[in-house]
Amino acid sequence: MRHDWPVVPLGALLTDVQPGFASGKHNSEGSGLPHLRPMNVSTGGAIDRSTMKYVDPGLADKPERRLKAGDVLFNNTNSPELVGKTAVFQDDDEPAFSNHMTRIRCDSARLDARYLASRLHHAWREGWFAAHCNNHVSQASIGRDVLKSFPIELPPVEVQRAIADTLEQASTLAVSASSHLAKAQQQLQAARRAVLAAACVGRLTADWREAHPDTLSLEDALAQLQPKTRRRTRETQVELSLPELPATFTLATLGDVAEILEYGTSKRCDATRDTGVPVLRMANIQGGQLDLSNLKYCERDEELDRLMLDQGDLLFNRTNSPELVGKSAVFAADEPMSFASYLIRVRFMAEFALPEFVNYWLNSAWGREWAQLVKTDGVSQSNINGTKLALMPLPLPPLEEQRVIVERASTALAAAERTHHRAAAGERMVESARQAVFAKAFRGELVNAESP
Repeated sequence: MRHDWPVVPLGALLTDVQPGFASGKHNSEGSGLPHLRPMNVSTGGAIDRSTMKYVDPGLADKPERRLKAGDVLFNNTNSPELVGKTAVFQDDDEPAFSNHMTRIRCDSARLDARYLASRLHHAWREGWFAAHCNNHVSQASIGRDVLKSFPIELPPVEVQRAIADTLEQASTLAVSASSHLAKAQQQLQAARRAVLAAACVGRLTADWREAHPDTLSLEDALAQLQPKTRRRTRETQVELSLPELPATFTLATLGDVAEILEYGTSKRCDATRDTGVPVLRMANIQGGQLDLSNLKYCERDEELDRLMLDQGDLLFNRTNSPELVGKSAVFAADEPMSFASYLIRVRFMAEFALPEFVNYWLNSAWGREWAQLVKTDGVSQSNINGTKLALMPLPLPPLEEQRVIVERASTALAAAERTHHRAAAGERMVESARQAVFAKAFRGELVNAESP
């Protein structure tokens, strides 16, 4: 901090500190008066109207319930990690604001509103408000007294304005960079879906089939196998709109080629790494792959010994939220591990199906559509049982072609994953650079100006 900048309690610089009101009934259709809530202050420190709610204008017919251009909007109630978000309101429509927000007006002769909003939002980033909030059951709050006690660096007003101008420019550049990186991430997701689609319908191996015209399909071998292994069930197959497939692909069901299909353990994972073995859960399946960054452990016993995973076992998430149920991944870790009851382990007959190919199918657009068709919805979760999974339609290329598909698709997906990690690292760098600029600004290292 500049030694010639005094640090002043914020309350000494304010002319108004006014909370909003609870809206009661509101709508999203644009009928009535805009009513700004905590989610309308973005983590970037700007007003975000993408999730706007509207209320009866009669609820905000008093001036103290409305915002004006130049008001600072402070989020006084939220989760501990979000309480304290701040933005300056700069529009002319004079909306209402929630009781979870506080309208701040300052003495403009001593404190610039844009400088104040940036300083408070930076303090939120640094965790100042999380350290000074009152914690309730599921929320945290910042009272007026705490807000007024906030120690703010007070350079001359013209320096404050110069700092605010510079921070706005930095934020604009950061938002632009983040937007480009977000678009790149979306394109990578689209590319990943395209690779999965091409893998599942044979487009990745059209040249291979031309070079190997005598390769036999699995149809005859499956026809001999099915009467021995088909399970009796009252479940019926859903009508899934299947893609057009090459002539050498055979339409089977997942159960036709499964050697093992079983649920995991329901034991509590209350052991440590030293006393137990990892038990994979639904959270360990991310993007069609296993994420081993957050493991839980269970003491090993006879049941867990039976449920230890082998290389190539496919894990299917049978219970989750409606949009996530049915995700899957193939186990390929070197460390001994088991799996929890919300997962189903499928081990395939090696002469018919590669687990990696089936995993591509489950995570493809057709696999996701199938999951939505067969899931059973509960209060907050959906379920797909093992019987339904066994009946899932499964197009199978010849085993030799499956190997080529897996080789080519895995190479393309690995390249996309590397690019994804680089883009994610770029996003972190942008945000880190932005915060470094803010920190320098409030230490007096960004704007060269002498106090009068």
